[in-house]
Amino acid sequence: LQSGDLVFARTGATVGKSFLIRGSVPESVFASYLIRVRFPKHISDVYVWYFFQSPVYWKQIIDKSVGTGQPNVNGTRLGELEVVFPESIEEQLKIVEEIESRLSVCDKIEESIEQGLQQAEALRQSILKSAFEGKLVPQDPNDEPASVLLERIKAERAASKPMKKTRKIKEKA
Repeated sequence: LQSGDLVFARTGATVGKSFLIRGSVPESVFASYLIRVRFPKHISDVYVWYFFQSPVYWKQIIDKSVGTGQPNVNGTRLGELEVVFPESIEEQLKIVEEIESRLSVCDKIEESIEQGLQQAEALRQSILKSAFEGKLVPQDPNDEPASVLLERIKAERAASKPMKKTRKIKEKA
């Protein structure tokens, strides 16, 4: 494997999943359930990898897969995929740049949402703490303390419990 190779799972539960090799790679061999794809200089490997994440790609993979228990897409079927390539590598790279820019915005939005959820949970915990400490609304000094109320409830429950009935067992003669 080398930087720029795209490995593609051709069989099993992960059929169609792909991974783009980037950077230096120690000497390696890929597994037999993978297909390695290398691109000529006029095709951007990153452009193709992004295409391999698209719904258009996945529809084709589903349509070209054979088998049910162990779906499979061989190299011939992979070669039949319809991929639209802009005329120049420069245009492909502009598209990649735009995709990455938009994904970066999505990452920032996701991070912002996560922070908002954490703040909302912290606020919820703070409100619950204040509620149990009696700090949400003005307290009436004539109200009985919660401990006294709980004891009274416990006593009322004990007093209202029905007595267990006992049955006489008939002796056999």
